Amino acid sequence: MDLGGFQPINKWLDEETFVELYGEAALGWCAIDGEIYGTPQDSGAMAMFYRKDLFDQYGLTVPETREEFIEQAKKFKKADPDLKFYAAPIGYSIWWLGQIWQAGGKVFDYYDGNWYVDFTNPVAEKVFATWGEWFDEGLIDLEMWWNADWYNSLNQGTTAVVELGCWFSEWLRYNAPDSEGKWRLAIPPQWDPAQPHNGIIGGSGFYVTTHSKNPEATAIFVNWLNSHPDSLKCLHNYSNLPIMVSTRYKEVIDEVAGPDAFFGGQRIADVLWEAHQLVNTTFVALPIMSNVDQSLSLLLQDYADGKIKRFADILSMWEKEVINTMKEFGYSNLITGELP
Repeated sequence: MDLGGFQPINKWLDEETFVELYGEAALGWCAIDGEIYGTPQDSGAMAMFYRKDLFDQYGLTVPETREEFIEQAKKFKKADPDLKFYAAPIGYSIWWLGQIWQAGGKVFDYYDGNWYVDFTNPVAEKVFATWGEWFDEGLIDLEMWWNADWYNSLNQGTTAVVELGCWFSEWLRYNAPDSEGKWRLAIPPQWDPAQPHNGIIGGSGFYVTTHSKNPEATAIFVNWLNSHPDSLKCLHNYSNLPIMVSTRYKEVIDEVAGPDAFFGGQRIADVLWEAHQLVNTTFVALPIMSNVDQSLSLLLQDYADGKIKRFADILSMWEKEVINTMKEFGYSNLITGELP
């Protein structure tokens, strides 16, 4: 959007209709400066994936709050120090941003022609300080994701919990096939149960490019694709992704979302749908997300290697690198140290 790669489709999908079909929060993902450029498709709302066999074996209960989450981690690590209750990713910035989002915060935003950056706000600092304490105490591990070793730990039952976007249910079944029937899903533990929130890790959307020679037809198609019940059913059945950003998914959920054998017969779509409904704020991405991701990966690796002593210090270092990169890329419309 910022670089002019898409063209607006407001003439064929007005803001009122968009909000009715996808919700207020989604408007921030698909629009900028009052112009709508596309529609969202599958949800990356965060869910907690846990090994029920390990929870049963070690007498763990499914945590509903972050306090309960770390109490279960302590219990698990005490019972079997060789296993991992949870391992957070080295890098993969959208996971870390999703954690802040789930706590009800953000670290950057866009408003009225300006980009805002503030990584050291109270919510973000609380999230990083808390995870840092867990790392320092050895209750939670830190490791590289998306490789054979990581998938093997999920497949073989040496890791008990993963928090990821709704879409991970499909990745898990294809990359950890031997664990069929042993996993379950739950709503992520809340930072403040009185004000429940959820964040998003990943997801997708369809947009109309500037080069499109048939923008009206394209706009009508991307809206139909991601909101019409016939399309939602087709996408659910053939893409194997949680196509539930559209509010109209509730019209087809009972038809497409039966018991899932991989998750022990649990109706996981019901849990994922509930998880998505808790996403009630917008977290706007910066136009330099590959740089945002790279800088965090290097900082986390430095922490893992002992070069950074205090995990919470990563946040201010990350902020400094992101601000410098924005300036190097020529963004003069940058406001730091505050959010709109």
